[in-house]
Amino acid sequence: KILNYFNKQVILMSCKDMTKDIKLRSEEENQKERLLKFYNTIQALNEELSAIKGDIKLFSEIATPKLCEALDVDRTSIRLYNDTYDELNSVDIYDRRLGKHLSAHPVKRSLYRDFFELLTSDTYVAIEDVRQEPKMYKMIDKFFSRDGIISSLLAYNIYLKGQLKAIIFFQTYRPFVWTEDMIIFANQVAALFSIVLQNQEIDNYQSYLESTIQQRTTEYLNEKHVAEKANQAKT
Repeated sequence: KILNYFNKQVILMSCKDMTKDIKLRSEEENQKERLLKFYNTIQALNEELSAIKGDIKLFSEIATPKLCEALDVDRTSIRLYNDTYDELNSVDIYDRRLGKHLSAHPVKRSLYRDFFELLTSDTYVAIEDVRQEPKMYKMIDKFFSRDGIISSLLAYNIYLKGQLKAIIFFQTYRPFVWTEDMIIFANQVAALFSIVLQNQEIDNYQSYLESTIQQRTTEYLNEKHVAEKANQAKT
């Protein structure tokens, strides 16, 4: 705006630093894009779930690459507790940098007691930098060192009928901020795996019933055959 100032024309200007606004808009756009990616991933996994039903191994192998891509993480893994809850056994590990699925040894409570306590302390554990978490020290030195230091970790518990059954791990090779929408997404993923475990339980029970019926039918036929032989011998 042009003004007269002591008989001279001057220009009045106002300035505003737009850096924060631009950064905020950029963050909002990134979040919208991320949420859309999360939604599409959940939809895709739902479709796989209807076809796969109770095959936890197959579902994990399909899901882990998609989850790495959706969350922009380096590694996703699924581990199942054993019956005594003193081991976490690997179902599947997908390493995005290597572009392949990996196998792993069981993680034993006797060796990593602090880590097991950390995992069961809440529904999920989100660590931006594992080097800053005292309960991760042994894991860094004796476990993660075999595959390279994992800088961040999001672990979400998977329950079946209220009982802890498995954990899904999201890991990066760099410090990483786990946002609220990421944790909500992890919760939705854990719910899908819970359904797979439930379907697996139903499949196992059906197999048990079929096996029991077949066994009892065989026993009945054998007993019938023996009884007929005995009757023939009497006559």
